[in-house]
Amino acid sequence: MKILCAADIHLGRQPSIRAFPGQPMGPGAAWEFVVASALRERADLVLLAGDLVERDNRYFEAWAPLRAGVLRLLEAGMTVAAVAGNHDSEALPRLHDDLARDLEPAAAARFLLLGRRDGALGVWTQAVVTRGADALRLVGWSFPAPQHSADPFRGFPAVPGDLPTLGLLHGDLDQPGSPYAPFTTGSLQASRLDRWVLGHVHAPSARDRAPFYCGSPLPLRAGETGAHGCWTLTLDGRAWSGPVAVPAPVRIEPLAVPLGAAHTSEAEVQAAILQGMRATIRACREGSPALAGVLFRVRLTGETRLALPARPAEELATVIDQVHAAVHGELENLTRPPHSLEQWAADPGARGILARLIQDLERGAEPLELPEPWRDLLDEILRLEAASRCTGAYAALDPRWMDASTADPRWPRALLLRACLRLFTGMLPAGGAG
Repeated sequence: MKILCAADIHLGRQPSIRAFPGQPMGPGAAWEFVVASALRERADLVLLAGDLVERDNRYFEAWAPLRAGVLRLLEAGMTVAAVAGNHDSEALPRLHDDLARDLEPAAAARFLLLGRRDGALGVWTQAVVTRGADALRLVGWSFPAPQHSADPFRGFPAVPGDLPTLGLLHGDLDQPGSPYAPFTTGSLQASRLDRWVLGHVHAPSARDRAPFYCGSPLPLRAGETGAHGCWTLTLDGRAWSGPVAVPAPVRIEPLAVPLGAAHTSEAEVQAAILQGMRATIRACREGSPALAGVLFRVRLTGETRLALPARPAEELATVIDQVHAAVHGELENLTRPPHSLEQWAADPGARGILARLIQDLERGAEPLELPEPWRDLLDEILRLEAASRCTGAYAALDPRWMDASTADPRWPRALLLRACLRLFTGMLPAGGAG
């Protein structure tokens, strides 16, 4: 039995990432990739670990593709099993009921909404899926509401050991106090299930035999760098293999471009960026032969006297080895005048304070190694960033529209470093020396 696993598609969320020519980026493209992958891989069972839609909004752009995609999978003879995440505790029951009403009973029975009993979510349920000589027991739990602070394993049932068994769950692993169904590694181990497939975290974390987060099939934000995609598991009797990645055709990659004395013009800087893009694309294609596009977050580092533009030139959007390459947003300029930090680090004034902070940030100092005022500032940056995600024009109408997730914890450090470099450079005397 071949099983395709996916989660955290968020249909209905507005794309925040620019698209490539002919390569859309966004939840709609992610769902199409999942469906196409299941058909291409000839999966017998598709597991969907929650958050298929965004905040139960039931927008037409979310509902119609979701229903159409599930129908394509069912028409191909597959079984589809899902659990509701914190975003779709209303949408998935509605889909389940619609399919039960509109399809022949045999087809409708192949869409399994685990974690629902007698119309109520928030319980553990089990189902057995058979394909040829293989039989698999599924155990799953669904969010009953957009937030659920209790550990779902408090009501974990006794599970027979007669069949290979796989658990399907959406929630926060080893995050006590989380409002999103917090559970522990110990609970997963104590369940004695063969495998666990998890949803909620957008970064994939698949490892052999370990519980794993599917991650989002395509990156949803510019900070979600690295490989994304779906995962396949194979069950033969009681023997498991996988997970094996089904890599997405597009990805986001960070690209640090160090500048030095050899880069004396903007054209040479652009050439260095393109060279870095080419090397990154070749490395990415080793694990993803069908790679079609890479979106780069470019960070310029090192020492230069060049006045670099805030945004890249249009020629930085190009095709390299048949892969579309483009830059997302601004070039992150973390360059500084030559030798200036070393000259000013011992200064007792403001320039010296900035120089020492920049040195700490550039060497990757942990927050606890920084002076307390800077630690407080990093915490405040992250707090404001999180608050901004929960502030919307319609927040007062329905709090479920708010997005309580936060940025990559490294983001405040990068923001602080960039601000310090700009301020420090502006404080230097003409010529950058002192």
